[in-house]
Amino acid sequence: MLYPAVGNATHACVAPGPPGSLERPMPRRPTATSRWLTALTWPVGVSLTSWDYMWRSTPLHRREVAEPPAARHLPPPFPAGVDETDVLEV
Repeated sequence: MLYPAVGNATHACVAPGPPGSLERPMPRRPTATSRWLTALTWPVGVSLTSWDYMWRSTPLHRREVAEPPAARHLPPPFPAGVDETDVLEV
């Protein structure tokens, strides 16, 4: 609820504060120029922030490829003469 200014108040309206406190002045409404500048510039800020976040993330490249035979995914065999008794088989 708005109350008219009392005494030597420099603001047009005051709002009631918490119980037991003095009334505090209401903030002024932003000018039309300020509102227009905000409306025109916030998309630029949102775009720059989105661009920054997009390039911070790790891109994942996925594609469909014919799978080669399973033997190509295995490691090379041990050289001749290697003792394979302590080797774990997977």
